[in-house]
Amino acid sequence: MDNIFLDTSIFINQNYLNSPIIKEFFNLSSLGYLRLITTTITLEEILSNYTKSVSAAKLTYNKGVKDYEKVLRSIHSTPASLPEFNEESFLKLFNAELLRLLLNSKCTILDTKKVDVQKIFNQYFTTTGPFGNGNKKSEFPDAFVLNIIENWAIEQKQDCFIFSNDGDMLKFKHPKLRVSNNFKGYLDERIREIEEYKSRISYIPKVYENSKKVWLEIILNWVNDRLEDTDTYYDYINATTVHDVIDTTAEIISDKYSLVSVEGDYIIIEVTTIIRCKSKILVDDENTLYKDQDTKEWHYAKQFWFTVEEEVELTTIFNVSLKSKNDSINTFDMIEINNGNELEIEFAIG
Repeated sequence: MDNIFLDTSIFINQNYLNSPIIKEFFNLSSLGYLRLITTTITLEEILSNYTKSVSAAKLTYNKGVKDYEKVLRSIHSTPASLPEFNEESFLKLFNAELLRLLLNSKCTILDTKKVDVQKIFNQYFTTTGPFGNGNKKSEFPDAFVLNIIENWAIEQKQDCFIFSNDGDMLKFKHPKLRVSNNFKGYLDERIREIEEYKSRISYIPKVYENSKKVWLEIILNWVNDRLEDTDTYYDYINATTVHDVIDTTAEIISDKYSLVSVEGDYIIIEVTTIIRCKSKILVDDENTLYKDQDTKEWHYAKQFWFTVEEEVELTTIFNVSLKSKNDSINTFDMIEINNGNELEIEFAIG
């Protein structure tokens, strides 16, 4: 999953919260297609800049409605949301909408606890990114933000896309951070990937129906092989020896599937089955245990057939090669069955 940070400059450029691009980033994060990352500093910057925009719009309010409408549209689609210019109402609406988006998108908000202040001052005195040759002091918020995200990325062993229109921030280099101003291009490419992902998901029922008979047969063969093995029963009959197994049957009484992942040309599907298992096992009759006086060894005088009838739940992972939704299935592999464990039949004699 991609980690995405949107700099304050992106929010300003897109007129804040009602921008289709900003809203789509929040939407994709809420759906789990990407993870939005921000900082407490960035949120303060956004609120500060929005407050300045409201104040500037108020100064020109009596000259026309253009700035007034722009401020309103930064929150809602239509300027009819508020009949009069009210700074306090604008700010309350903006704060409420920003909070809603942050919560719904499950945005990760990073604080300033792990800032490396010494490193930031070293960048300041050596004029390295994000500090340029101009008013370097104005870049301190960006330096703090980049340091916070850098530390988070290293700690989490994650990369992060940083989108910004700030020239000095764009000069910042770090192996864990991909700084760019091409947020529109990224979003376009990501949406195309998601549409392909959705297309494949919609095709999963057909994949399962086409493969179901073969897959369930593989699962049943696996179960039957183990039902015929006397070792399958050893741990469940008080360590009594199983001498023979006959009349084994396995019947699937329910099955369902779920999508695990879509990666490139491959779809990983998990199949869960409930299987009714039947068999007869030949075991010693514990009631006939006796001691041979000559050899001083213990033996059972009799054996009997015990009928086993149990239901077991199995999960099986299949890897399907599928290039597009219109292709037939090329190949598939069973990756794992029963979480890599042997068949377990829970019953006890006596």
